[in-house]
Amino acid sequence: MSFPEVFTWIFDIWLSAVKYKIEVRDTSGNLISILQNAHSIRYDEGINQAPTLSFSIPADDTKEQYLVKANEIWLINYEPETPVTVNKFRLSKRIDRRGDTIITAIEADGLLNQLADEQHIVEYEADSQTVTQIVTALLALQVLTPAITIGTISPIDTITMKASTGDTLLKTLLKLRDMVGGYVYVDNDRKLQWDSSLGQDVGQQIRYQKNLLGVTKETDFTTIANRLYAYGSGKGDARIKLSDVQANDYVEDGTSQGEYGIMVKTIIDRKITDATALLAWATLELADLKDPIITYSVENTDLAEAVEGGFEFEAITLGSIIQLIDEDLGLDVSVHVVKISHRDLLHPEHVRLEVTTIDSASPRIRTKDILDVIGSNTEEILTEQKLPPSPTEESEVVFVIDGGGATIATGEKGHIPLPFAGEIVSASMETDQTGSIVVDIWKDTRANFPPTDADSITASAPLTISADDNVEDTTLTGWTTAFSEGDILAYNVDSVTTVQRVTITLRVRRT
Repeated sequence: MSFPEVFTWIFDIWLSAVKYKIEVRDTSGNLISILQNAHSIRYDEGINQAPTLSFSIPADDTKEQYLVKANEIWLINYEPETPVTVNKFRLSKRIDRRGDTIITAIEADGLLNQLADEQHIVEYEADSQTVTQIVTALLALQVLTPAITIGTISPIDTITMKASTGDTLLKTLLKLRDMVGGYVYVDNDRKLQWDSSLGQDVGQQIRYQKNLLGVTKETDFTTIANRLYAYGSGKGDARIKLSDVQANDYVEDGTSQGEYGIMVKTIIDRKITDATALLAWATLELADLKDPIITYSVENTDLAEAVEGGFEFEAITLGSIIQLIDEDLGLDVSVHVVKISHRDLLHPEHVRLEVTTIDSASPRIRTKDILDVIGSNTEEILTEQKLPPSPTEESEVVFVIDGGGATIATGEKGHIPLPFAGEIVSASMETDQTGSIVVDIWKDTRANFPPTDADSITASAPLTISADDNVEDTTLTGWTTAFSEGDILAYNVDSVTTVQRVTITLRVRRT
């Protein structure tokens, strides 16, 4: 047998032993091609995110012609006697790169993100509808094919809510999830599933010098809020507030306040038109914010992928509860798996986990990608899966000034950096009580930090409340409304009477 023949024979044996393979299929599920030359296969999945897949193939591979938007990419586990479809993906980006070799790099995302492309909502409002009824109505608005259909919807809450012009179906669904919690995903049958919980506790452990290779712990105290003021739609006395259904305009957690002091935050969602729905949202937000988030980034060996010889281990899955143990660090904590990264599926036993003390069914899992101190590649940049923003997407920049139980003092009160370029379309202020206050807003670049009074964007019309508790300005006469990414706002109280807390909200539009 010649050397090329021996090499080919060895390569075929190696290829047949590869557990995960990539297939290209049409949207009817018909097999078009198996990409045997795919390499650098990375697979990431996270709580309430579409899974992502990236890989490369040689640019001269004739099968690259099948990597077009009209086809789907399937990740298949060929180890079982009957191959299993792990996930299905849509092509999101193709990169043809010349370096030492010419390769085609592919990035793809899961079927959930198809709902992010549905951006045609004109107006939708649900009045005391169940979650199932709302999901059914939203999915009926789809125009893309094949459409996502409804699966099993576990939450049974009754909700009043609305969506605005330009909102995507996915944004609206995730906003609904913020109100009731749970886990939303699209399965391989294109059905939208909504589970109240995910994963299970089967006594799994990750222990140093066993299957734990490295761990980074991050405790984030900046996110704590244990007294939440919440407001919905409307203005002034007509706005939806918590005191419509209870004694106070806030919800709070006394245990957290006893440990960290009173940490105040105001949350506003003008799409909420029902006080009961507002209370449900505020209660879930409080549960998520009352304690610091402790996140662990773990470099791990998945024994379910690594072991040979017939031994069986439970696979680590999203939502699983595991015990993280490192005696040297004094670490023995029960955590939930919120993200799983396989950096190369040719070695599926090498896994990076992101785990947190927050229940995976929490309204919002706020995870961060942290480069591990052990086993990290300094050239690798890890990012959360982000949905591309709509060019007309509007959002809010909220700043709260709190006098701590006393009338607010005059002067400059703090800064907010702006994460994108855009324009201010309206501004509003709400106070804790009837009074008078004038707030000026300054803006400058980071290079010229800090902004000063000479950088005022309000001209002769700063936000002003006079013997009232709110104001809204939709004309912004004389204002400098445009801003650039990285610009920094400063808020200055020019004058004040009686007011002890004020919330300033700028409604902004990306440009």
